[in-house]
Amino acid sequence: MKKQLLEADYSYCESVIKKNSKSFYTAFSTLPFPKNRAVYAIYAFCRMADDLVDNEENQKDKSKNITELAQSLEDFFNGDIPRGPVWTCLNDVYSKYEMNNDAFRIQLKGQNLDINFEQPETMRDMLDYSYMVASSVGLMLLPIVAQKNHQKLEETAINLGFAMQITNILRDIGEDYHSYNRIYLPKELMSKYSVTEEMIKQKVITAELISLWEYLAKEAEHYYQLFYEDLFLFDKDCQKQLIIASKVYSEILNVIRKDHYSFLIKKNKVSKKDMLLILNEYRSSVD
Repeated sequence: MKKQLLEADYSYCESVIKKNSKSFYTAFSTLPFPKNRAVYAIYAFCRMADDLVDNEENQKDKSKNITELAQSLEDFFNGDIPRGPVWTCLNDVYSKYEMNNDAFRIQLKGQNLDINFEQPETMRDMLDYSYMVASSVGLMLLPIVAQKNHQKLEETAINLGFAMQITNILRDIGEDYHSYNRIYLPKELMSKYSVTEEMIKQKVITAELISLWEYLAKEAEHYYQLFYEDLFLFDKDCQKQLIIASKVYSEILNVIRKDHYSFLIKKNKVSKKDMLLILNEYRSSVD
């Protein structure tokens, strides 16, 4: 009976990633058992934190939700497992892998940055934010996808988080501003490239804005490359899935370029067709 309940809880976690991230699910669902399920559980935890913030309009309620989740997390670390499928699955994950508690704590600190949002002043500020909300996820996953080398690959996981979060920021410039009144572009770079808030507000794609976008896109591509250089250090049975996930995500940048930098008016996504092309290209590339 206990095993059946655990199976049901993992099915719930799988449904969360399947619903919210087709690209990650496409890549990580092919991980060997039980690594794939461990990824589902970690993704579901991060999604739970996101939803506690995104589904509330009152800032005090958002802060209260994250504070309560942080306390539940500490209870979990101390052996007092909260109720719910995510916690049950995480407990199972912790029984199998050498997990990094601080990575989970850092993720929740990143959620607080979004609640109390301030536009980053510098590129360093943007990377510090990216470390909390994205690199932390890579650090959570490391003990699963790099069981032997997870400690020496922490910088690599951080770099991939930088790459993916910069990609997110570049994809969502318009949505972040018009839906949430947020600009994640560093102020110093906006000044350097003569980009103003009014351009974003009026949805005006200028040469200056494209230049700034391309500068950050090149930064993201640099961090993706640093990750690829260390791919061989990850578990052999995870390398293919990791490169597919990162290639699908980095393809968002090319989609935006092909769509004439329409990031102020729409949220560009990798098409199912292009996703399958990447899947077919890399599914046998790691021997």
